[in-house]
Amino acid sequence: MKAKPYQIDALVPRLQKEFAAALVFGTDAAGIQEVAKKIQKIVIPKAGAFSVVPLTPADLKSTPNRVLEEANTPDLMGGRRLIWLKEATASHADIMSDFVQKRQTDAFLLMTADNLTKSAALRVESEMNPNILVIACYPPEVMDLRRIIQNFTKESGFELTPDAIDYLIQNTDDNTLILKNELNKIALWNNDKKCITLDLIQCLVGSGTVNTDTLIQALANRQTERTLSALNALLLQGENPVTLVRAVARYFSNLLKGVDKLEAGENPVDIAKKILKPAQFRLEESVITQLRSWSKKALLQAHHSLLNAEIQMKSGVLDPELVLKQSLLMLTKK
Repeated sequence: MKAKPYQIDALVPRLQKEFAAALVFGTDAAGIQEVAKKIQKIVIPKAGAFSVVPLTPADLKSTPNRVLEEANTPDLMGGRRLIWLKEATASHADIMSDFVQKRQTDAFLLMTADNLTKSAALRVESEMNPNILVIACYPPEVMDLRRIIQNFTKESGFELTPDAIDYLIQNTDDNTLILKNELNKIALWNNDKKCITLDLIQCLVGSGTVNTDTLIQALANRQTERTLSALNALLLQGENPVTLVRAVARYFSNLLKGVDKLEAGENPVDIAKKILKPAQFRLEESVITQLRSWSKKALLQAHHSLLNAEIQMKSGVLDPELVLKQSLLMLTKK
């Protein structure tokens, strides 16, 4: 059964009694993590030492039936068990189907994966089975983020001016987790329920939370010290190195498309608007400068370097944070 992330609360009874498994996938890493943790808490409200079994594909190489074995092993404390297979791929469709068909306990299988195409075996298998909940997580649109803010402020009894909303969206990097954290902090501060203006939101949010835009813009502007500072801050905030390298690669890919359009005679202002999201309008001048300062050759090399960095991170041979730092700092010097 397919559902949206915001529908989870309505599915609590079915997650506790009806569904045997869940597949959470997409391109929004933060959203996937949030949804997966929420499902875990619903299925096992009080997790014990042996009630949650985290696995990765590497754990299945020597024991391909590990998921089913764990499912059919009763919890020593008598509770329900949840097997969480992280980094699942399309090739794990058989594991999902075997689990649903052959489990002999009330164990629950949670799979999280990167984006899966519509024809991916795991996605097809899961969507066709009524006993499996499937949730796709993609970066929210600006309208979705506005709705989150407006619903929160309405429930909390105060308002944000339109420009304050734009600023908050821009400075939380389209990340719903960061956005909700900032909203909670604002609500705690705003005891007298005053209207939050742009000046106030700038003081409240400030630069305490570094967002991915800060890193990307520093990198695209070849500001070495600012890049390193933003990167260190993001890592301290708990950002995943793979998620960061993908965000940077996505931006450079868009910049490459923009350079093509610039060479074709398109207006640079129009190109910048297409590269940026509506709430990022303050970055237009910076993007226009980047379109003129980065050559196609340099952007292609950057994209190749970032792709290679992601491969190295996933290999597990080198420290992902070190790989990321080296890759980004090399780009600032090109």
